[in-house]
Amino acid sequence: TFGKPAPPWLAPMRFKNGFSFLCLSIFVALSWGSVATDPWHHADSILEQAVEYHAFPGCVALVGRINNVTHEPEIIYQKAFGKYTFGKPAPLMPHLPPPDTSIYTIFDMASCTKVLATTTAAAQLYQKGEFGLHTPIFHILGSRFVKEHQRKAQITVEHCLTHTAGYPPDPSPLYSARSFGCPETLSGHIHPELSFSCRYKIHDSFMHQHLDAQPGARTKYSDLSMITMSYVIGLIARTKNYVGYDDLLPSCAHSVDVDADRLRSRESQPIDLCYYEAYVRKHVVDPVMDGPEVGDMGAWQGMGFRPPRAVWSHCAPTENDTHYRHMVVQGRVHDENTYASGGIQGHAGLFATAPAVSRLLARLMRAGEHDAYLNATTLRQWTRCAHPSRSSRALGWDTEHDGGYFHNHPCGTFSPATYMHTGFTGTVVCNDPERRVWTVLLTNRVYPTRKTHKYIRVRSKWNAAVQQIVDTL
Repeated sequence: TFGKPAPPWLAPMRFKNGFSFLCLSIFVALSWGSVATDPWHHADSILEQAVEYHAFPGCVALVGRINNVTHEPEIIYQKAFGKYTFGKPAPLMPHLPPPDTSIYTIFDMASCTKVLATTTAAAQLYQKGEFGLHTPIFHILGSRFVKEHQRKAQITVEHCLTHTAGYPPDPSPLYSARSFGCPETLSGHIHPELSFSCRYKIHDSFMHQHLDAQPGARTKYSDLSMITMSYVIGLIARTKNYVGYDDLLPSCAHSVDVDADRLRSRESQPIDLCYYEAYVRKHVVDPVMDGPEVGDMGAWQGMGFRPPRAVWSHCAPTENDTHYRHMVVQGRVHDENTYASGGIQGHAGLFATAPAVSRLLARLMRAGEHDAYLNATTLRQWTRCAHPSRSSRALGWDTEHDGGYFHNHPCGTFSPATYMHTGFTGTVVCNDPERRVWTVLLTNRVYPTRKTHKYIRVRSKWNAAVQQIVDTL
């Protein structure tokens, strides 16, 4: 739709058989081999062409590995390409040319939130013995979760993590829909505010959510699975004192009525999403950001929900939303359900820089047998394909088994053991435990519209090129 006609390698292509995938591998190998002076030239050219042909305005690409000699993580490639927009001023800097994308540009991670935040937090609580994979969700969230839909009593933690809970893909209606009735949506404001004013209504809707199928009967990718896990994590964090009330974001904590009975309740509460965010911040993000500053972001560490207004201009713009927020979204979450929730949900809402994501992936890659963050046994269990005959899904993570859930090989030709995830805004993270290599590719491909899908081809081709390169280093 935008830019020049796409080069042949950007044309939509499905890996419907092994021959197609083999062709990609051979093409990448031959192309890379023609450039002897700079081993990263071909990887660079893929992203340069992607920007030129408007697959996305800009991106940051990073490759890390565990050094075979020092056994320490190292970044062996990181580079930024393009600008925030296709020539127009960024929304928060209307009188200036669009900024160049930099290594420390902040991206909306979209569904990568599911693994970087929610799955990591859930795996930690599993490792601490707070629940088992076969623990029914209502044993944690309480009887109200199943009051109107008894089939939900069969939903387990594993069902949610493998997207086999029986949920529909999204809440219906969407939390952002006028028919759902959030106060900001009905306020008449042309630009609904990012607020927690719908917290009670959303929690009530979630607790009464219906199922489309019997739990365990099918694999259906659903944001509701990870919304469920965020309430699970938040309730455990609240009731088991992993975080305290003073650890909550003030804007989140002050959005709900708080009394001692609610805070002691063993039943799910709207405030549990605040506790979810605080747990992720304290136990998932803070430990991996312990060290030098990740970019010039002041007090913000480079990863988290609801980035402060002071760094909004450092965020890559996403979509020109003409239906809900009536603006080009920048610094605030793109996902409509998360926006209506106040910017915090288990399926979307995390923002991050590429170096910050790399730190988390490196921490997972280095997991030791006695690692309190996540040990090697837990990590292996949670990142291997759970049911290979049915799906490529691991626990929370997707894998490159059979090319991933959508069979389009987001991680290119990295090993089938690679655990990974993609995000709707144009993000992908890959961890190959066989090579001990990880890649991060962050783009804002939904700018100015979600209707372009050129990025899908780019991420596969770039990762395939990187695999060929790292195997020769």
